[in-house]
Order: sequence, then structure tokens, then C-alpha cells
Amino acid sequence: MRARISLNPESRNAEDARYWATFSDIALAMLLVFMLFILAQFLHYQRIFVLEEIASRKGEVAEWLSDVVQPADSVRIEVLDDDDLQQRIRVVGALVFRPCSEELTPRGRDLLITLGAVLSEHEHYFSSVEVEGHADRQAATGQRCRERGIEDNWQLSARRATEVVRVFSMEGLVTDDKLSSVGRGQFHPLSAPEDTSAVALERDRRIEVVLRYSDEGIGEEVPGA
Repeated sequence: MRARISLNPESRNAEDARYWATFSDIALAMLLVFMLFILAQFLHYQRIFVLEEIASRKGEVAEWLSDVVQPADSVRIEVLDDDDLQQRIRVVGALVFRPCSEELTPRGRDLLITLGAVLSEHEHYFSSVEVEGHADRQAATGQRCRERGIEDNWQLSARRATEVVRVFSMEGLVTDDKLSSVGRGQFHPLSAPEDTSAVALERDRRIEVVLRYSDEGIGEEVPGA
């Protein structure tokens, strides 16, 4: 005769408790995974919204510049994107500064004030405005350079960048705590090393205004955020 094995009530209750504990752990883990997936999707679409808004702001600044800065053979303005949050305004031309000097020509000063006015109108878009000075590959030598205390291209490019910052500041166009300047010397040329033509050297002599856009607060505009 076969023996019957039966669990007493206490054993059966313990088995049931272990079963439901395991089931609830699995359900909780699945819920957490689902919530993390939803959060990741929300952050992804929020980032897309932020980048689209910043791209729109970049386009607005570029459009304003094209409307107010009149093209001229002597001076050109180019607008480029560095990355998602950064935009570069390149000012190229022989008549912005006097030779071997940080002294602005009248045309150069008017151009920078016009550029600064566009930045002022959109300043709330930017977390920082950095001005880079660039020199060509010719050594900053000669009597004119010596008379003005210019020892090399590092010094010349730094002085020119600082002069642009000074114009933006003194004219009240950009808040001082967002402004900075740096001299790049001749070490970031746009032209090829073998190209020593006057056109190439003129293109290497330039001022670049680097705009860093702020993403602060943009995500809060996402519907349902």
C-alpha cells in the first residue's frame, strides 16, 4: 500500500508565501525596467527638443547677421557650427586692423559694433562669448611692429582679440562675465601650408567669435515635462 505524503497546513502556507514572494520580485523588476525605459525615452526626446531649439536659435543669429552686415570685398563674415552647442563667427579681411597693430580701422570698428549689436539682441541665448585672435604665418617683425611693441604673432593675435572684447564691453553690447579672449598666434591657419599667396595669408589673419549656447531651461518647455 502506497504511503500518502501530504503537507501540513503550515508547510503549504510557507510554499505559497515563497511562490508569491518570487512572483512579486519578478513583477517589481519588470516594472522598474519599464519605468527606466520610459525615462530613457523621455530624456532622449527631451534632448532632441533641446538640440532642435538651439539649432533654431543658431539659424536666427545667422539670419540677423546676414541682414545687418553688408558684404564688402575688404571684409567677410562667415558663420559656422562647431558642435551642437557652439557657433563660430569668422571675421576675415585686411581692413579690420591696422598693420601689425591691434588698432581698429573705422570700417573694422563699425563692423564689430554691428556684430556686437546682433550678439546683444540674442545674448540670453549664450553662456559665453569668446574672441579668438589669429595671425598669418609671417613673423611679426619690422620697424612698425617694434614701434608698437609687438614681439611675435602670439602677442599680436592676443592684443587683437582683447581689443574686440574691449569694444563689446565698452559699448555695452555683451555682459562682461560672458566675455573672454585668447590669442592663437599663427598655429591655426585656414590655408594650406604651401599656399603663401596674399589671399591665403589674409584669410589666416582673422578674428573668430565663438558663441557657446546655453541649454538651461529649454527642456522645461517640452510639453508635459
